[in-house]
Amino acid sequence: MKSLVDHMTEQEDLEERLLRTGAIATYGARSRKEGEDSVRAFKQGQQALRKGGPDVDLEDRIKRIEQLTCPPKLPSV
Repeated sequence: MKSLVDHMTEQEDLEERLLRTGAIATYGARSRKEGEDSVRAFKQGQQALRKGGPDVDLEDRIKRIEQLTCPPKLPSV
């Protein structure tokens, strides 16, 4: 038969395992979301660079690349 101390220790271990499982699930879901966001941003960048095809002149392509790589500056307050 289990003593009270053994029972309490077992309950604490179960709670700790449950918390670890929840943390792992949360980190996994967040990691997946971040990965999907980065893939989406990459594909949007590719589409923006391909826009216009080979008929677009070099200056327009350079402007498009600058817009993709340099975020717009926020107005100063």
